[in-house]
Amino acid sequence: MSWHELGTNVGSLATVEAMLSAAGMDWTVATESVFLADGREVTDARAIVRGGTRAVLGVATKQYTPIQNAQAGEIVDALVTGGVDGAEVGR
Repeated sequence: MSWHELGTNVGSLATVEAMLSAAGMDWTVATESVFLADGREVTDARAIVRGGTRAVLGVATKQYTPIQNAQAGEIVDALVTGGVDGAEVGR
């Protein structure tokens, strides 16, 4: 159990998918066009939206490419299990 008792215990060995699901973060992100109130498109910006609900999470430049939660989890998993530059993390 976490010291603040706000988290969800997923055990010591959990997959990225299981952790994202337990955290309620098993959703994707996408980008959508941004428009002004008068209907003109803001061509150099994109809204970052949550998959499923289309809730706007933020606005970024047109060049921004979102990283999916599962991708970020896989990166962290690789760092924790494989270490950084040969040094294992947390062992």
